Parts: sequence; structure tokens; C-alpha cells
Amino acid sequence: MEATREIIVRKEVVDENNDLVILKISELATLRNQLISFLDNIIFLSDNFSSEHKAMTVDFINMTFDLLPKGILIESQAAYKMDRFYLGDNIRNTAQIKYDNSIENYRKWGNQKHQDILEGIIDSNTEIFQDKFQDIKFLISSEENKLLLEYSV
Repeated sequence: MEATREIIVRKEVVDENNDLVILKISELATLRNQLISFLDNIIFLSDNFSSEHKAMTVDFINMTFDLLPKGILIESQAAYKMDRFYLGDNIRNTAQIKYDNSIENYRKWGNQKHQDILEGIIDSNTEIFQDKFQDIKFLISSEENKLLLEYSV
């Protein structure tokens, strides 16, 4: 992601290296889709992790979900910098749908864990989830991430 950002910072570099920018857009799209798929899987797999590993996993999930909109912005901006506006819009729109679906799965998972606690269903990871609940809630309601995904610059 950082390599792409460095390339698209200056219009002259973009103009001189269109082929490299297209390659970077393709790489970012592939990595984004793999990462979203991985996050969807690890959310539910984490129920089987030890307390220590679950805490690290939730931190990883939160950090990754927080970074994804920034990467999507760079990916779409790379297309815009090459005057490929439909491509940039398509990247942003399709990525937003996938991100929103994935974050919704995370929200549902978190709500189910919270509901289990309220109903007195306690397991070895309950304390970890309670410690991370506010972080999860903050991430899911992040206005910054919503703005990055909804508007192009």
C-alpha cells in the first residue's frame, strides 16, 4: 500500500509509469480481497482460540478493519490519478460493499458475544471479549472509515 502511495504522490511519476500503477492497483485489489476473506474466517475461528490468542486476534481484526478503508482510498486514488474515473469509482464502490458486509459480520459476531454475556453464557474468553468490546464498537461505528469509503477526493 505504501509503495502505491509513494508512486501516486506526483502526477509526473504516474504519467511516466502507468503500467506500474496498473500493476499496483491489481496487487492491492488481490490483497484486499484475500484480507477481507481472511478476516471473515478468523472472526468465527477465534471462538476456538485461547484467551491470549483471542485478545491478539481481536486486536489484529480491529487494526486491519481500520486500515482497510485507507488502502481502498489509495487504490481508488491510483485509478483517479491516471484519469480512470470509472475504474476508481468501481474500486471504491465494490470495495465498500465487501467491507460493509465483512464489518456487518463482525458486528453480528460481537453482538452475539455480548448477548451471550447478558444471558449468563460465560466461557473462558468472556473476559477478553468484555475488555475488547469498546474497541470493537468504536471500530464498527467509525465515521472516518465511512467517509473514506463513501467519498472520493
